[in-house]
Amino acid sequence: MRGLIVTHGKLGRALIHSAELILGPQSGLDALSNENLNPDELRGRILDWLCGAGKGAAAGAAESAAANGTTGAGAGCPALLFADFTGGSCYAVCRRAIETCRERTASSGEVGEASATVPVVLTGVNLPMILTFLTCRQGTKPEELVELVKDRGRKGIRC
Repeated sequence: MRGLIVTHGKLGRALIHSAELILGPQSGLDALSNENLNPDELRGRILDWLCGAGKGAAAGAAESAAANGTTGAGAGCPALLFADFTGGSCYAVCRRAIETCRERTASSGEVGEASATVPVVLTGVNLPMILTFLTCRQGTKPEELVELVKDRGRKGIRC
């Protein structure tokens, strides 16, 4: 499973950097900032990442993914989107991108494994969530990984 952290500013890149300081270099996890992007541009870049270069809805799919440092592992691969907080613009755009993926899956008539690749968005991203995602994604079913990441994210908050 691959992941994309969608945040305001440089938060996503900072989370990846911190995780790599702990775990070493990682692949399959990218960050995308909404900085200097309107909601349609951000949604296009998310779709480019989800669908792979050349298959995205926005013009210049390969260029926008490359310019942002995102790899877009391609359609058909399960994906988890992380947003910084519920109700914010990054979260709203992630939800819109997911709806587009669902519509594309439904219109193509694909069921089963193909429909299981529709991404999920989790909000309130924190370092425990990212570390759990990176260390548990191999060999864990996507729906189980989502629950595990949510649980570790909650447990990582103390008062």
